[in-house]
Amino acid sequence: MPGTHSIRFTRSSNQRAVITDAAQTGLDLSSPFTLETWIKAVGEVGNADRWNICNKYDSGSNKRSYLWWFTEEGSSEYRNWVLVSETGAGTYDGLYCRPAQLSSNWHHYAVTYDQSLSMPDSFKFYVDGVLLTDKVITHDNSPTAIYNSDVDFEVGGNGYLGSNYAANFQLDELRVWSVVRSQSEIQGLMNSQAVGNEAGLVSCWHFDNNLLDANTTNGNDLTAVNGPTFVADDVGTLAHNGTLVDYEVYSGEFGAGACSGSGEPAVTPVPVPSPLETNDGGIVFGVRDTAARYSE
Repeated sequence: MPGTHSIRFTRSSNQRAVITDAAQTGLDLSSPFTLETWIKAVGEVGNADRWNICNKYDSGSNKRSYLWWFTEEGSSEYRNWVLVSETGAGTYDGLYCRPAQLSSNWHHYAVTYDQSLSMPDSFKFYVDGVLLTDKVITHDNSPTAIYNSDVDFEVGGNGYLGSNYAANFQLDELRVWSVVRSQSEIQGLMNSQAVGNEAGLVSCWHFDNNLLDANTTNGNDLTAVNGPTFVADDVGTLAHNGTLVDYEVYSGEFGAGACSGSGEPAVTPVPVPSPLETNDGGIVFGVRDTAARYSE
């Protein structure tokens, strides 16, 4: 995923990025929907802390629409939560999924919602494109719609609920969809930047070039609150798009079956996994480094 930056939120400052209800287009979600983003934790979630990903939600004024967040519940059990409300008050569906794998490495998270299905099937959670099945229902009121709240859409925190919903993480490529994305669709686009005109895409934020601008025709540019920062640490560092030159390709073991015609002398075969996963999350299929160069 080519990119330059991600955005970092600091919990102690209740940092967040927002757009007012009056300024937004399409973020008053109905069902179905999909929310997805890349997350890299900075520090650990404290017990009973809530790290907000994105929401339109104010429980104090009974203006709940939807809320997506993480908690840690003892023994380092991370839970990925989502709530949706029909009335803005206490009539809502809520559940969490585990394990959520929140860590200091980049991971992709997605949640889909289809209110035409019964709980817990109405929600699906994915981590790195893999469907999670350990779901725990906390509220089941069978809403038939999602409340159209006039509160802000917020990322990384919640100005109505206070600092307990603020986060210590970096986000990249946050997307809001008005459709349920299938597992194959999530997998197919999660390692690429959205163009911005994909069917059902309400809004997308690349967070590149120190910008909170939305990368969709709907607009939905965000405004920084309390100083979230941009860092040159982008998911793109895990998904290179470039050219590898001066290499040899082998099948199953190094030193056997060279097919590049580069003239490199044979070496003693060394069995390797196929594919071989690198420590930065990349995948190498039997490529032996012979002064290889990578360029973008």
